[in-house]
Amino acid sequence: MGNMIYLVIEDDDTIIKASLDCEYIENLCEEHMYEMRARAMQALGLDDDGNEKDIRDADIYAAQNYPFWSVGRVSKKACEQADGGDVTVYIGNCDENEMSSAEILELLKNDDAEEEFDSDFW
Repeated sequence: MGNMIYLVIEDDDTIIKASLDCEYIENLCEEHMYEMRARAMQALGLDDDGNEKDIRDADIYAAQNYPFWSVGRVSKKACEQADGGDVTVYIGNCDENEMSSAEILELLKNDDAEEEFDSDFW
């Protein structure tokens, strides 16, 4: 197993801790981020023609409207910067317009993942 990311996701009611292989989370996040970017472009009525301004606008829309976008971007960037080492990421209070911490964790766990969530670390 490669380097690990330890996620701590918190909302008003719950604190959830999970550990995942960085390669797994990077692949999962990338897959979902492309999907969310496409949905954002469609919602904004933009063409997916590679225009950098349109992509940037879609990314901003995705960050504001799809909670997993932010979790994914932060997690992916943290793993990249860990440079082969382990990393811990804290996702603070999710507001009422976003997914709860439990919903975000379910999205991570239920993506046909073979990855085991190791609670022994905590």
